[in-house]
Amino acid sequence: MAEGHFLMVSSPDHGIYHLTIPYGWPDLDHEKLQKALPYRGDQWVSLTTDQYSIHNEQRSDELEIAGQRLKDGSLLHMGHSAEFREELLEHFRDIFLLIMLVVVLVSIFIGMILARRSMAPVKALTNTVARVRSGSIKARVPLSDTENELQELAWQFNKMLDRIETLIQGMGQALDNVAHDLRTPLTRMGISIERAVLDSDPEQLREALFDCAEESQRISSMLNTLMDISEAETGAMQLNYTKIMPNLLIDGVMEIYQYAAQEKRVILESHCTPDLVFYADKNRMQQLLCNLIDNAVKYSQNNSHVTITASQEEKFLKITVQDNGIGIQPGEISKIFDRLYRSDKSRQEKGCGLGLSLVKAVINAHNGTITVKSTPGKGSAFILSLPMAPPPRDNG
Repeated sequence: MAEGHFLMVSSPDHGIYHLTIPYGWPDLDHEKLQKALPYRGDQWVSLTTDQYSIHNEQRSDELEIAGQRLKDGSLLHMGHSAEFREELLEHFRDIFLLIMLVVVLVSIFIGMILARRSMAPVKALTNTVARVRSGSIKARVPLSDTENELQELAWQFNKMLDRIETLIQGMGQALDNVAHDLRTPLTRMGISIERAVLDSDPEQLREALFDCAEESQRISSMLNTLMDISEAETGAMQLNYTKIMPNLLIDGVMEIYQYAAQEKRVILESHCTPDLVFYADKNRMQQLLCNLIDNAVKYSQNNSHVTITASQEEKFLKITVQDNGIGIQPGEISKIFDRLYRSDKSRQEKGCGLGLSLVKAVINAHNGTITVKSTPGKGSAFILSLPMAPPPRDNG
């Protein structure tokens, strides 16, 4: 390795007063050296040596030299070997490679941490799916405060599980109610069939068939009502929103119950604000009003009135079905919307205790409310409140 500095002092006629060559360099041709060196101090030149051998290694080095003329006309040339620059660059290269290695290792480590954190919701989602598959329907994906696409996916997945759980619970309740309330009609059908088998009288057989047909119709109606209630309560009920005029809707339902009202000498009246319009599922609204008016007529006293009114209150349609019937005890008002619930007084009339449950379910499906005001012995008023505008469309 060449060490030290190059130093040469020469006379104006190019004679050499002094010459110092870095250690390890070969002897240089002085004449060639003189011609190659600059005589101005504002520039550097590079001088490459011939091949030489040092420590059995063939090599050639390079000098970087600058010159300056002195006051007496002599020249001073100083320089150094370029080898130190190579060493410096090699040193920088080693440092750079070391830094790059550290940066790569740190990047890999940080990347692993970030990947683990970013994949945590996916792992949580996978674990939740596994738990649901094993039968834990209440399992949910844990959510964090971070807002990103994966958290949105987890939130949507939890909402889906909530909906599934609600549907399963609705189905379970419906099955329990069916099993509970089908016992009576099935028992009656069994008794009628047994009597028909033991009796050969054609009239008895005919009566037994009619009884079975009646109970079969009752079972079918009960099942349909239970399914409607379950669909409405779980949000699975499909509602076909159309433009409806309340006065025409109420008049149509009143016409259906006109004959039953006349038999009990009950007067049906309607008072509707003209030109009212609201949006709802017409078939479901007819079903709802039929249940309310049927109950009103059924539990009204003879020579009484059933009044249906419709008016607008801000952005809501208010429909009231008022009767002068037996009324409802204060302790029973909170229970009358439960499935299969029937008060002691109502057990004298035919029914399965599902009508008001269906009414409330349909009202809730329309984002409305129902309230009850009743005085025992004087009558009841069922007050419906429904949005007049159609619900916003779900673009998702």
